[in-house]
Amino acid sequence: MKRTKARENSSTRPMTLATRASRTRWPEEFTEAEHNSAMLQQVREALGRVADGTFGRCIVDGGPIEERRLEAVPWTPYCLKHEQRLEVAASTRTPTL
Repeated sequence: MKRTKARENSSTRPMTLATRASRTRWPEEFTEAEHNSAMLQQVREALGRVADGTFGRCIVDGGPIEERRLEAVPWTPYCLKHEQRLEVAASTRTPTL
């Protein structure tokens, strides 16, 4: 009985600043979840490359991925040269304000 009464009271109480802040953060949390999901997919793809023997090879030209790059981002499918080209291409397609 007390729980029901507490729920009723909480629905009629004015929203606190903390409650408002937590409700407005959902886009940031959603973006973080999307990022984490994308990273998990990249790790799964890297595990697939390990299984088929192509891990450490750039998926563009089959050349080796730099050891330092693999140490920093083990799931990367691209050598530095091709990653930079992709980033430049993506930046030219991204509209800016």
